[in-house]
Amino acid sequence: MSTMWRLSKGIFEVSAAAQRGVTQSLNQSMAQRQANRGWRAAQSGLVGPWDPPPPPHLGDYLDFSGVARPEDISGNGSDFPLGRYVLPRKRWEPREELGLTATAANSHTVVFGASTSGKTTSIIAPWICAGLRAGYLVVAVDLKGNNDLIDKVSQNAATQPALPDARIGIFDYNSPSTSMSWNWIAGLTDETSVNAAAEALCGRDRENDPNREFRLRDLKWMRGLLELINSTGAVWTVRDVLALLDDQIRLQLLMKRQGQSRAAVRLGDLAYLDPGDYSRAVQFLTTYLEVLNTNGFVRTTRRVELTMEDLDAEPGLVVVSAPYADQKLGEAVSGLFLSQFLNRQLQKFNTRSRPVLLILDEAPRLKDRIDLPSLMALAASANMSVVLAVQEVYNFRDDERDVIFANCGTQVLMAGAGPKTTEYFGARLGTRIAVRQTQSSSYTHREGRTWQAGHQTADLPVLGHAELSNPPGGLYSAIVHSRSLSRKPIITDLTRHDL
Repeated sequence: MSTMWRLSKGIFEVSAAAQRGVTQSLNQSMAQRQANRGWRAAQSGLVGPWDPPPPPHLGDYLDFSGVARPEDISGNGSDFPLGRYVLPRKRWEPREELGLTATAANSHTVVFGASTSGKTTSIIAPWICAGLRAGYLVVAVDLKGNNDLIDKVSQNAATQPALPDARIGIFDYNSPSTSMSWNWIAGLTDETSVNAAAEALCGRDRENDPNREFRLRDLKWMRGLLELINSTGAVWTVRDVLALLDDQIRLQLLMKRQGQSRAAVRLGDLAYLDPGDYSRAVQFLTTYLEVLNTNGFVRTTRRVELTMEDLDAEPGLVVVSAPYADQKLGEAVSGLFLSQFLNRQLQKFNTRSRPVLLILDEAPRLKDRIDLPSLMALAASANMSVVLAVQEVYNFRDDERDVIFANCGTQVLMAGAGPKTTEYFGARLGTRIAVRQTQSSSYTHREGRTWQAGHQTADLPVLGHAELSNPPGGLYSAIVHSRSLSRKPIITDLTRHDL
């Protein structure tokens, strides 16, 4: 009996050991197959939302697990193009076209991209053409000059349905013979337009400005000066204004003719200084105006040809040429023009008016000339859609950046962005619960070396710096985050193969 029991027990032990071996073999085989599936995606360099977690020993890949699948995208429009959707799977090829509706575009857009990243070709020029087709008034700043933006618009228009007949005007102080003429002083007909022009010339008031006392004084004098010369009814240029400031007696006589006007009160503590003190004090005003004292700018502002009221008459395109190479002159001209245009447009707050598309390339150049935070907060209600083109987020001050970008419903990040910009963009995207594959081994004398595959979860950024700065796709690939399209980031290819 005991012999039989020992025999049965031995058979049982052998059978159990064999069963454990089969189970372990199956587990290891399944773990290996699963690891191999994740390994193939990681080895390709790109992991997408359909791919299983890669093995833990592989780390040299870009993880796009958190980007949008086709079913995650809704509200796709055709009014303003955003390239082609890149399917985050297998070959990562561009598929159907993406775009914003006019309503979504009215929530404003910011495009982050370094110089030569393709912002003008991929976004700005196509959106100008789209705006013209939709009956918008389009206003844009050309930073390169030499009709670079107009040429890009013409190239884009040649490959698309014909543009409607629309006015196209260029304000270009470097080409007075072909530029439209705009006498900015003649348009200063009310308090708000005067204030906007003064801030564009002297710079905006800031509470944390260490020289705020002098800035407020200069703003008061500039307001008074602009009101004074405009009240004469004559056509003034900046050169005429500088000549007036250079003649204290003439300034006093002109003020006396105005009586106790607001302009005379504002200029009183300047005009009646002792001649020596006057010469020193007036230098501040002449410094602000002297940057505009060029032959080209004087010639293009000598006649009253274009007014801000004219722009409301019909759809069209107005390009303000303010080449980056001109530095302070370009900033002053674009800031002065936009200050008057925006003053006019924001008076249409909550009214039914012609839609406006405003495109500000290198928008941080204007941060001291116009109130961008207020513009972004109010423009949508004035039926104005704003597009900001920015190289890096740190080009804006910290105290204004969040307000400006928070009012951009759509944000586009071009390839090659710097760490500060990807840090901001990544924070906007938030985090996700990610699954990571784990592998562990154990050794016993009885069972030998055994391997186990498992998973663990981790709270990770939706996309990291490497992914945000290197989106897959064509030459002009980008990451789009738009609350009107998807809560998840969308990979797009902005390459224009038709150009």
